[in-house]
Amino acid sequence: MNTVTSVKARTLPDAVVASLFDPKNAEDYHYAAPAVQFGASAVSNPLLDRAYAIEQKYGITSSAFDDIRVAVLGIDLQKDFCFPPVIGADGTVMGGGTLYVGGRDGKGAITNNKTITTWGYKYLPIITQWNLTLDTHHSFQIFLASMLRDGNGKPLAPFTLVTADMVEKGDVTIDEGVLPYIAPGNRVQMRVWAKRQLIHYCKELDRLGKDPLIIWTRHCQLGTPGHALVGVISEVADIHAYARHSPLRLKVKGEHTWSERYSAISEEVRTIWQKDAGGNNLPLPGANRDVDFMRLLTVNRMVVIFGQAGSHCDRATIDDIVDWVLANDKSLASKIYIAEDGMSPVVTPVMDFTERQEKALDKFRNAGCHVVRLATPIHEWPDSPFTA
Repeated sequence: MNTVTSVKARTLPDAVVASLFDPKNAEDYHYAAPAVQFGASAVSNPLLDRAYAIEQKYGITSSAFDDIRVAVLGIDLQKDFCFPPVIGADGTVMGGGTLYVGGRDGKGAITNNKTITTWGYKYLPIITQWNLTLDTHHSFQIFLASMLRDGNGKPLAPFTLVTADMVEKGDVTIDEGVLPYIAPGNRVQMRVWAKRQLIHYCKELDRLGKDPLIIWTRHCQLGTPGHALVGVISEVADIHAYARHSPLRLKVKGEHTWSERYSAISEEVRTIWQKDAGGNNLPLPGANRDVDFMRLLTVNRMVVIFGQAGSHCDRATIDDIVDWVLANDKSLASKIYIAEDGMSPVVTPVMDFTERQEKALDKFRNAGCHVVRLATPIHEWPDSPFTA
């Protein structure tokens, strides 16, 4: 049994951090760390070379032997969320991110990533493992305009709020062409099933106290540049993996056709409109609540959470974790450290979710979690197991 209660917070010197990370790279959509280097007589992996040099010079050991285990949970640190769009003269997005989380000052995710990356290098010697989620979508999903049409058969506009009443009246319908791929039965049965399912989904969101169905811009579609991790985040996570012999854990989320999945833990709605013999709604095929992932995180002494967006995917993920913790072992809440300077709220021309994020942070504080700042030394965090 591990009886260690505190250890010194080993860090890499500021000069080393500065040599590894240029903050300007966090502003560059196209930045990617060099993966291969061709020399006169050899081929090398520059990231592995840097990690090996750090490991040797500073006596970095395998994370498998950490007395105090620190897990990082970085949520959706992907290009579509972390860079502003490049907009052409006609208003078309020509590049950059498609759903930028800029916060009210417009610099949100970029500033957050500078803070996260600096922190990741500084505390590389004591971070046990990086866990990164990847929001992952496809051509037709319930929250995309490609799947839902208005009463005239036209795709819905981004940021439209869809209610059960709109579906019941026929003001919102499912794209007829895609029905054979997403609904059972013949043509008539597919149409009926899909309408009932969409109504059920909207009503369940309301019953569960969740956001109404929102039509988002196309983002994080698998295979597109915007799905990729931000370059500086991928770089620090890989160097950590090499230096500490700690596999980077990537968790894909968000692929279900019939449900949004803000949370890394579960879909927003996990049932369909059809009922079993006991009158309970049947499970939504393919939906799940990832209890194993929550267990993997909470066996660590600290779970440090950051990413995008604080008002949505961060909030929903932490909500699921906290609900599970409070139902199983309330003491686990004190292991959760939420980095408020590592996240920003969604702010669009028609929506501002800043207060939503602030209220969520208050809720998590009241549940026993710690809301901290990455800019504050880790040994000064509440209940920190580290000393100066």
